[in-house]
Formats: sequence, C-alpha cells, structure tokens
Amino acid sequence: AAAGPGDRLWVSGSTFGPGDDEEFGGVFDEWTGTRYLTWVASGDCRRQCSWTVRTADDDPDLTAGISEITVAPDGTPHALSHDPGDSSGDGPSLLVYDGPGWRARPIDMTRSGARLHSLAFDTAGTAWAAASGPSGGLAEITADDTIVLVPGEVLPRDIRSITASADGGTWVAVRRPRDHFGSSDDASGILRFDGETWTAHTVADGLLSDEAATVVAGPNATVWAIHDAGYSRWDGDRWRAYVTDDSVSGGEATVGPDGTLWAVAPIGVVSFDGDVQVLHETASR
Repeated sequence: AAAGPGDRLWVSGSTFGPGDDEEFGGVFDEWTGTRYLTWVASGDCRRQCSWTVRTADDDPDLTAGISEITVAPDGTPHALSHDPGDSSGDGPSLLVYDGPGWRARPIDMTRSGARLHSLAFDTAGTAWAAASGPSGGLAEITADDTIVLVPGEVLPRDIRSITASADGGTWVAVRRPRDHFGSSDDASGILRFDGETWTAHTVADGLLSDEAATVVAGPNATVWAIHDAGYSRWDGDRWRAYVTDDSVSGGEATVGPDGTLWAVAPIGVVSFDGDVQVLHETASR
C-alpha cells in the first residue's frame, strides 16, 4: 500500500477464480487449474474508502504480478513486477503508473545475480530495492534501470522490507536465518542506512519485537514497524511500542499525511493512529 497525491491510498493484489470461467478474465494457471487476475486499486479513504480498480486485463504489464506499491517524490506510483529475475538478465520490471495505466520498464540484472523485492524512494528520488540471493543486500535502481548493490558487512541477505524516511535515511527490516535449534548468531531487527554507515535498532532500543515483517516511513522522519503482536513507531529520536489484539503482519503498508498507519489485511485495509485500530472492509470481486 502507498499514500499518493490527493490523499489517495494505493493497494494491489490478486484474485482467483475457476479455471473454466473465461469471463473472469486473467490468466489460466496450469499448475493449479485456476485463473488469477492481478489488480491495483486506488481510493480516497479519509471518510469511507471508494475504490477505482485496474486489472491485468486493463494493463497487460500487470500480468506477471505486482509487489507492494510506493510513490516517488514526484507523486508517481511505482512497483516491482513479481517476476524475480535471475543472473541471465531476464528479470523484474519497474512498473510505473503514467495516468492512463501501468507500464513496465525492464530492469537489467546482468551485473547483479540478485532477486529484487520491496521498493522505496528516498527524498532525492533515488529508487532502492531489497535484493536477495548470493549477492543480496540493498540495491540501487539507477536511472538507466540497472542494479548497483550497496556494500555492508552488517547487512544480511534476508531483507523483509525497505523504506526511506524524510530525513534521508533508508530503513530495512531484516531477519537473519536461524538454525534448527532456533538460535541465531545475529539478532533480527531494523537497520538504518545514512548513505555511509548502518545503525541497528532492536528491542533494546524500544522496538516491540526484533521480528518486524514490514517497515514503512511517514511524515516528519517518523517510521512504523509492523510485528505479529502490534506496532512500533520511531518519532525521530526513540521507538514507542503498541500492543494490539489483531495486528497485520507481513502485508503491504503505508503512512498517511496525518501520520496514520494503513496496512493491507486479508479482507480489507487496517488503519492505526496510535490509539484506535479500524478495519475498512472491501467488497469481493
């Protein structure tokens, strides 16, 4: 999810239907015998969510699937296609909403060998992505749509989420692999990159949990983290933890202009303002 110009909220997903229902549209999956249809919805949720939906039937470049949406500083929604790519150069695309619809810009992966997920733009307009694989880490997507990996020994290969804050920092939620005894030499947590060095944030710094599925930046250098048991909010100086009955872990999320956290749930969108959590249900297709 992402907050865009005009206080519009952007979310994406896929809908599945019977394999023999051609009127459903989408693509037939031979492996499952069903049809799937990728969609992107945008809506004004300041009072009650009213959605405008585009699908892969409208924009064929959405057919491969779409990752979480993010909005560039110029107000243009972007996302990564779900095609992860490989070292041969066949890889994901940078999806851009140009007004009429979504268009794909293929990313050159030949110098990387990494697989991309999670996209963020910093205040200068630089695109950053989480890269996994043997040469994983933090990756910059350059103006000519190639990949440059950022070195950093402290950074693990398992980046779960990435965001860029208003103060110029790039934040990642990480989870280091655990052995079969459940132990880990390096704790999971959240890392901040200031362009030169990495700083680790854990429960010792006020996080609700070191296991954060999603990290997302808001206005005034604030940052939210989503955990299984609730949320954590960085106010620019320290973390504050919030325990909730029904957190949304692992989904897309964004922060509105008023600082409210919005996150995608299985049956709708959840908002949390630091005091009240509200589920905004969406109608099924």
